[in-house]
Amino acid sequence: MKLTLSLIAITISINLLAQTKSVTNEDQSSGLKEKYHVLKSNKNIKEGPYAAYSIYGDQLVCEGLYKNNLKDSVWNYYNFQHKLAEFGSYSNGEKVGIWNAFDSKGGLQIQFDYTNKKLLIYHRTKSDSASRQFYVINSNDTVKTFLGRAPIFLDGEARSMQQLLMGIHYPRSAKEHNVQGKVLVRFIIDLNGKASNFRVKKSLGYGCDEEALKAVKRAFDGGDWLPGLLNGNPVVVDYEAPVSFTLETVDR
Repeated sequence: MKLTLSLIAITISINLLAQTKSVTNEDQSSGLKEKYHVLKSNKNIKEGPYAAYSIYGDQLVCEGLYKNNLKDSVWNYYNFQHKLAEFGSYSNGEKVGIWNAFDSKGGLQIQFDYTNKKLLIYHRTKSDSASRQFYVINSNDTVKTFLGRAPIFLDGEARSMQQLLMGIHYPRSAKEHNVQGKVLVRFIIDLNGKASNFRVKKSLGYGCDEEALKAVKRAFDGGDWLPGLLNGNPVVVDYEAPVSFTLETVDR
């Protein structure tokens, strides 16, 4: 029986390879080099193993599987230290079951059950400290206040930092003018945990604003959030994300 099952699996793999071809694609804007397979009959449909690497150093960023152009089965995401940043399963392009996300030190930060929409484990990070105030939008008013629970980015701190730094460059104009400092980007997290309205709140100029905005959108746009809670109720939060530019930092 085991031999029969093994032969079936091998036959399926051979048939799949015969129907697909490998593709390598580099994207300077995202800082990624992708390696995957597409159907020979339709090059726009991903089918089979997928892996993405950093263009800078060829470091593995994530690996998983596509079925009919949708993410499927187990996917692993890695941080800059080659450790797991997040892992879990997809089915038909949707996250299912329990996903685990880690903080920047490699500790388990978040465990979320996507099937039952339930937060199982959450450890606060410094950016979500209980001592931090957030901008809450209520009708036409915006009030800065403490929250019972800050908005939670379910992909975790390690993955968000990796996404934030991936592909970001120190603008040449900023270097030439010795410009250093912090760009503050704001975006709205609504009652359903959707991020939108990304914009620069505090400008640095010389190309830094554009780089910061791209980086924050790459890290947080389209990701899964849990909305902030005030008195046990979800609220709309105008979230702040700082991006620092210092000339001592080595470009990735």
